[in-house]
Amino acid sequence: MTSKNKLVAVLMVFVGVVIFAWESRTLNPHQVVRELTHLNMWWLLVATLMMLGSWVVETVVLQVLLRHEGEKLMPFGNALRVPLVEQLFNSITPFAAGGQPAQLVAMLQSGVEGGRASSVLLMKFIVYQFMVLINFVFTIVVAFRTVAVHFGALAVLIAFG
Repeated sequence: MTSKNKLVAVLMVFVGVVIFAWESRTLNPHQVVRELTHLNMWWLLVATLMMLGSWVVETVVLQVLLRHEGEKLMPFGNALRVPLVEQLFNSITPFAAGGQPAQLVAMLQSGVEGGRASSVLLMKFIVYQFMVLINFVFTIVVAFRTVAVHFGALAVLIAFG
């Protein structure tokens, strides 16, 4: 790590600490400690495993979409870097607009050609949108009655949408 990178890393950590301190200025420290001691570690572990599993599945999907006849598979470490970059840039840019361009740059840095990387990102987006649609249809089929109870007349618009 170069000295410039170290300086930027220290600056980013400092900015993060300042933002965290500013956002937590109105919290009661005793209440925070009480809530932390009553955390159910099982659910925290489940959430962590789900997050890690999501990254692994996204990495495998990326490897499958990048697979080309006669070429070897993109190394798992390089492929894992792409979803992590996406998460970072979705988190730090307004409207999560920086995730896909950052993924493209990460894939270019990993040696994937620009056109192929763009095509794979488009395929990933289409697969993601298709899965969202399937989840929505499944939810409407299974639990429309619950939606109708909670949203009343708006439920018809939800189903129509």
